[in-house]
Amino acid sequence: MVTLENQFKEYGMNEDRISADRAAIELRVTAFRETQARFQREREDYYDETIEKVRATDWNEFVSPRSSD
Repeated sequence: MVTLENQFKEYGMNEDRISADRAAIELRVTAFRETQARFQREREDYYDETIEKVRATDWNEFVSPRSSD
């Protein structure tokens, strides 16, 4: 009968190795989430700066008066 425990033994995996691998994966996932959070903050900051610049623009200077025909 094939069990998960037998498969672990077949591949040379023991509880310590499994725990170490799991810890390494958790660290990578944590680092990934932190990176994604940083990217999100940077996008939000860029958006806020851009909107602030757009709102500060005097749009009337870009509008040319229409000529009456």
